[in-house]
Amino acid sequence: MMIAKPRYTIVLVLIFSFLCIQSAMAGTTGKLAGRVTDAETGDPLPGVNILLEGTTMGASADVNGEYYIINIPPGTYEVQAVYIGFTTSIVRNVQINIDRTTQVDFELSQTVLEQSEAIVVEAQSEVIQKDMTGSLSTVSSADIDDMPVQTISEVINLQAGVIEGDGGIHVRGGRAGETRFMVDGVSITNLNGSQGIDIETDAVQEMQLISGTFNAEYGKAMSGIVNIITKEGGDEYSAQVQAILGSFYSQSDIYSVMNSYGPGFSSVVGKTVMIDQSDKPLSEIRPNYDVRGILSGPVPFLGKDFNFFVSGRFTSNNGYLYGRRWFTPQGLPGDSALVPLRPQNSSSIQGKITWRPFPGFKLSYSAFYNYSRRDRFTSIVNRYVPDSGPMSLNQGLSQTLSLNHAFSASTFMDFKLSRYDTERESYLYKDPTAMPGYFIRIYKEIDGEIVQEDVYYSSNSEKDAIVANAKENGWSYEFIIDPKRSEGYIDPVLNSNPLSYSFRSRYVPPDFSFSKDQFWLAKLDLTSQVSKHHMVKGGFEAIYNTVERKGFTLRPKTDSDGNQIEPYEPYVEDESSIWTNSFTRNPIEISAYIQDKMEFDQLIVNLGLRMDYFDPDYITPVDPQDPDIYNPANPEWIGPNWDEDYYFNLKTAEEKRAYEQANSYTPEERRKLMQKRVKPKVQVSPRIGLAYPISEKGVIHLSYGHFFQMPDARYLYGNASSIRPDYKLSVGSQQQLFGNADLKAERTVQYEIGLQSEVMPGFGLDITLFYKDIRDWIGISPPVDTKHGQVTRYVQYENKDYANIRGVTLSFEARPTRNFTAMVDYTFQVAEGTYSSPNDAYAALLSNQEPAQKLIYMDYDRRHSLNGIFTYRWEGWVASLIGKFNTGFPYTPEKVAGSPQANYRGWRENIARRPNNSQVDLRVDKTLLTLAGMTHKIYLRVFNLFDQKSELQVFSDTGTAAYTSYGTHSWVSYNPNRIGSLEHYLLNPTWYQPPREIQLGYIINF
Repeated sequence: MMIAKPRYTIVLVLIFSFLCIQSAMAGTTGKLAGRVTDAETGDPLPGVNILLEGTTMGASADVNGEYYIINIPPGTYEVQAVYIGFTTSIVRNVQINIDRTTQVDFELSQTVLEQSEAIVVEAQSEVIQKDMTGSLSTVSSADIDDMPVQTISEVINLQAGVIEGDGGIHVRGGRAGETRFMVDGVSITNLNGSQGIDIETDAVQEMQLISGTFNAEYGKAMSGIVNIITKEGGDEYSAQVQAILGSFYSQSDIYSVMNSYGPGFSSVVGKTVMIDQSDKPLSEIRPNYDVRGILSGPVPFLGKDFNFFVSGRFTSNNGYLYGRRWFTPQGLPGDSALVPLRPQNSSSIQGKITWRPFPGFKLSYSAFYNYSRRDRFTSIVNRYVPDSGPMSLNQGLSQTLSLNHAFSASTFMDFKLSRYDTERESYLYKDPTAMPGYFIRIYKEIDGEIVQEDVYYSSNSEKDAIVANAKENGWSYEFIIDPKRSEGYIDPVLNSNPLSYSFRSRYVPPDFSFSKDQFWLAKLDLTSQVSKHHMVKGGFEAIYNTVERKGFTLRPKTDSDGNQIEPYEPYVEDESSIWTNSFTRNPIEISAYIQDKMEFDQLIVNLGLRMDYFDPDYITPVDPQDPDIYNPANPEWIGPNWDEDYYFNLKTAEEKRAYEQANSYTPEERRKLMQKRVKPKVQVSPRIGLAYPISEKGVIHLSYGHFFQMPDARYLYGNASSIRPDYKLSVGSQQQLFGNADLKAERTVQYEIGLQSEVMPGFGLDITLFYKDIRDWIGISPPVDTKHGQVTRYVQYENKDYANIRGVTLSFEARPTRNFTAMVDYTFQVAEGTYSSPNDAYAALLSNQEPAQKLIYMDYDRRHSLNGIFTYRWEGWVASLIGKFNTGFPYTPEKVAGSPQANYRGWRENIARRPNNSQVDLRVDKTLLTLAGMTHKIYLRVFNLFDQKSELQVFSDTGTAAYTSYGTHSWVSYNPNRIGSLEHYLLNPTWYQPPREIQLGYIINF
């Protein structure tokens, strides 16, 4: 019966979805509307033809002179109003944006001349959007081209309410992973909350960030929606080739690398300390490469109904972190070469083919492929063992088949079928059995002296004979890595750093990981302008996911008696081990929505309702105190004829193994007994947004909505660092963390109210106040005592954390002329909650801290953020400047070493602030010449123009990244085995913002 209930739920969802499909738009097109009147009398002119130049789209004005055109791809258009007996009017540079209504009114003058010249005017830049009911920002391809940015993520981080931190973006105080990315109306966000596929800036037609209350058509996100529309090919061939040469450049000691070190007397501290000599690798040009290309136009031999657009990019970047190869991962001497710690090569290709056989019909296929490889990703403490960083490989492919069909001038549909694949893997050596070659060093005592002899062997039998002979003679021995055959895995015990405040001299990570995320997506949206005032939308989406995870940690191989084999041999244990895990699940997502956009003269209303269904395709234990199918405590679950007393009275291990094999259930049989399927989850979320024009130059907007998001896959099926299926227990451990497939959706209720105003022609101001109430955030459950005894406990994720965020955003936009634009965003916000992430709650548990009893500032609570973008164009020159200022993130302070309060740990969490940070980026373009249809352009980009050294992390006792009271020579005793000086060890370049980066680019358009 438990299996049947989810099926009934699916049926209900499908019925609701069918009812919703009355009309919809997947957020990929915009609308043009307006009124046509007689310039002399002001009377409406019915029957006037409104045409979009370069398209087959158009409309006729009704009896009131009003018209609308829907289903318009975003971009810049020329709009014509044509009417017999009146002079044709043309408005150029009309901007159409996603989900927005652009207003263009015409006043036509009568003429007696049949061939009267058309009246041409330029569309005025709109600095307010009268139909905007929730906060959003729109960035066009032209804006992106002029900015000193390299990726879409950098563009997103410039928008009001967005905070970058913890390796992700936080929109209006939400956690990372609460933003959904969509490309051409299709989600590219996987169940881990990451986008997986990167869209290059060259392929973007328009990007929209919805940071406020978004409409019902958007779901599975609690904080924001990033909606990207990619470019299509035109009727004419065009191409672009771009080559970029860049380098980080800084004279700062922060990025220095030692070239020597040794003991020396310091007159400052009056004793012998470790002293080093260092180089500055960033004081020299160390080139990075970036090559891009674009080709678009009609498909050859198929006519202008078939168009294509293709863009590609290849980058090779060594980064700004360097080390020196003093040691190999196995601890042998290296070649002392200067080595980048995190080099990366990446490539991408993105393309779209579009077919328009007749007006109102468009079929397109798009594909986006990314590939990136890091040969190593080395931590700073291993910078003198640079090859110890594991290799990482990432690739992703997203394919979408889209059908857009207009049934009439007022109704159209969008159907999309999409396939998404991403894979990630990481390891140091691909072969898990790889091990170095060894020889045996034997220490013989001859005539009272120890004589050393190195003996090589070529087989295990030869090795065993040499060892047996040494033991027989009472000689000591050890296995030594052969320098000629040194690559391979060594005993992880040797990875530990024997000295504090010292760089490592050896490190071989024993971990392998592989992950795959796939989904098939089918989506149907319809849109209908059912009347002058109502555009009704609705849609249905179904996603079939595949979540695959594999991982293992190498263990020492043992003999039949359980003794570790010498020398260390890496070994992959079977699936019953906590060190080896594999997992494949197929979650199902279904969603449907319906909404109505009501546009009246004095009021615009967005009203909608959304429903989401999620089946995690997984289990929870029948008995939470006995969850492990590989090691059950309940005798009834061990085997059908299990006799506990008989088993424990057996004398030998062989007898016990034989009894276990004869009387135990298989893991699959135990799954049926010990596990139960999780029920699907269903959420219904209402949304409403209002925009009230108070004048021609001012609009008040307010909105309210409920937003739900299922937890990421790592919380459903594992934890932040690994997947451990089937609740495999480590007997004796009290600090185990498991996923919880029975988690509910996290939920946010958001309110906002704002005012848009055109304070003067070309100058707009938006002020918005927002409040978010977040409940059922993922937290940590109380410990569960298992039937293996009090010594074996575990916790798992559960819905228990809470947060609230309040703040205000101010956005100022100035477009007084077409030569100059300025956009300034300021955000003030307070983000408070119980824990910044579920893993903070787990860390508190490990530290034996009491659960949070009051709200704290979130780790990413940035009180003040200010971004400015300024662009000036003049006679072939374009100059663009980005300025950013942010107050620091919070941290929990400690007292200075040696002070009376040094050991006190009762300070309130996150009550102190890190230093403020700022940065200025610059881009200057110059069009050189146009010759034979080719335009040549050169540009300069400088990131962190003034090489500012803002501190991103700090020592908790001093509040700065520069020094700590616990890392002084009076506090840390001298040790001749320490690698590097104390000062160099404490200088961590990853605690500072990246240094200045200079790029020189050359573009050819033809």
